[in-house]
Amino acid sequence: MYPVPLSVIILAAGKGKRMLSEIPKVLHNVRGVPMIFSVIKNALELEPEKLIVVLGYKSTEIKKAISNRQDLKDLDFAYQKKQLGTGHAISVALPNLEEISGDVIVLSGDVPLLSSKTLKKLLKRHRKGNYFATMLTTVLKDPTGYGRVLRGQEKKNKILGIVEQKDALPEELQISEVNTGTYVFRIEFLRKYLPKLRKNNAQNEFYLTDVFKMAISDKMHIGSVLIENAKEAMGVNTLEDLKKLEVS
Repeated sequence: MYPVPLSVIILAAGKGKRMLSEIPKVLHNVRGVPMIFSVIKNALELEPEKLIVVLGYKSTEIKKAISNRQDLKDLDFAYQKKQLGTGHAISVALPNLEEISGDVIVLSGDVPLLSSKTLKKLLKRHRKGNYFATMLTTVLKDPTGYGRVLRGQEKKNKILGIVEQKDALPEELQISEVNTGTYVFRIEFLRKYLPKLRKNNAQNEFYLTDVFKMAISDKMHIGSVLIENAKEAMGVNTLEDLKKLEVS
């Protein structure tokens, strides 16, 4: 156990329309294992005090699949009845952390190859830098569909924010560094900023990434870790994505 309390929230509420399947997206197999199982097992290697899985679409089916596994125990579940964005998903999970302080890692249930080694590196950077929030980024040859990481011109390492694909300007779409959807936050940071989220965007959703914009505006200390193996951080949105992850 880390000296500072650690919790984990795994987002697994999405329907996955582009999978063109009745099977919940996170229950599709990658390398013979349902995606959500791989994500949970890697998270458990961090020995969190609490691990919360946020469910929505076909929640009963996913919960049953997880509960049938003897090696995936001591989990909490939260329910996102309406798909109102990643910020809203974290909001429905936070009550499970009411009496807990410390840090929380946020993972996506459809990013199955992200290793516990990378997560430990992210957590170490977050704590060593004394950051309020830290994001995992990578560089893609084709960043289509991913949120772009905005950095300052003068101080290249200074993060200015994250812009989602549908909200990006033409010049911002040329950026190859992307947000992987994996973060570490101080829990009190989320309690402060999540209630301030608004749906002023193209998708009419509460973006979790907007907390970075607010933190930067308030001159709070935030950080990032660049993962060189982009495939490890690749999410699954289509059957074609599944095939790509099957190839070593």
